[in-house]
Amino acid sequence: MFKGSCHCGNIKWETATLPGWLTRCTCSFCRKSAASWGHVDFENTTIFYDEHAVVRYVHGDRTLAFVSCGKCGCTTHWESLDPQATQRMKLNFVTSDFEWPDDIPSRLFDGADTWQYLDE
Repeated sequence: MFKGSCHCGNIKWETATLPGWLTRCTCSFCRKSAASWGHVDFENTTIFYDEHAVVRYVHGDRTLAFVSCGKCGCTTHWESLDPQATQRMKLNFVTSDFEWPDDIPSRLFDGADTWQYLDE
């Protein structure tokens, strides 16, 4: 099991498998939060937190919420808000409790303009 958390430990996450790659996004939120997103299987991932101590930030097309700790401010993951879409989420692997293996590639996603991976 791979684990991570915000700085103060209010939000904790566990996932059974590592993602195939980590995504760095060029949208204004991801750039400013220095996130490194990993798509994880919703069914094999658990997130623990005090509901009263998290902040959900919804912006733009309002299809996802960035979830941050209301105490220390770390953004740990995002959640899908689209009820028609399959459940999906990405964890911010910068908040992991482990050094991820060097063989997980990092990809750059143009979330500011084209909505395409720039390495394709």
